[in-house]
Amino acid sequence: VYTSNLAGLLPITLYTARTYASNSFGISYGQEITFTTACAPTVTVQNASDSGAGSLRRAIIGVCPDGTIDFAAGMRGEAIALESTLVISKHLTITSSVPITVGGGGSVRLFSVNGGVEATLAGLTLDSGYAADSGGAILTAGVLTVTNSSVRNSTAGNGGGINNEGTLQVQDSALEGNTATALIDDGGAIFNSGVLTMTGSRLTGNRGEFGAGLVNLHGVGFVQRSTFTNNTANTAGAGIYN
Repeated sequence: VYTSNLAGLLPITLYTARTYASNSFGISYGQEITFTTACAPTVTVQNASDSGAGSLRRAIIGVCPDGTIDFAAGMRGEAIALESTLVISKHLTITSSVPITVGGGGSVRLFSVNGGVEATLAGLTLDSGYAADSGGAILTAGVLTVTNSSVRNSTAGNGGGINNEGTLQVQDSALEGNTATALIDDGGAIFNSGVLTMTGSRLTGNRGEFGAGLVNLHGVGFVQRSTFTNNTANTAGAGIYN
């Protein structure tokens, strides 16, 4: 019986392995086997690549439900340039103790959170997301907490920064320089049609037709200890349109 320990394998990845032995008489091959590695409760992002080993996208795939994704200390100040949206389809937390930017280059939405999913984004800068319809940086139908983060310079028809159709908590965060372009509904920084609780946050320099800071349409909104400054609405509600 031959045994071997394999290290450095990626979680939730299909592998094929085959052993062989060689001597002066030749080479003998064992039976080929395939296996899929398990998920990991904690995954650390190692690089700023859009995809592949060590990337944030790979970490979202490989982390277990209710798991945590963090970032290597060596990534301090790095910017992840996304080529397509990161879809969150299971309960998880993405958190960073070092400055990290996730950007869309003005061409892609950054995060989409599926309905029924509970997720937390903490300590991140979300920059230059774009969606023609809703949620330039984030579109969420789940239960999402955004904390100690910045959502900036993003554009969408409704909810230039965030479009919430579920339950959203924004805590101690900044939404700056976001733009909504739909002319109806709108919401430069946030468009809320679900349940929104915002505390200790600031909304600055956002633009839209209605509610440059926040539009609350058929939703429930609670705003506490937050500031709205220098937001511009072309029609009504520079700060909040309710």
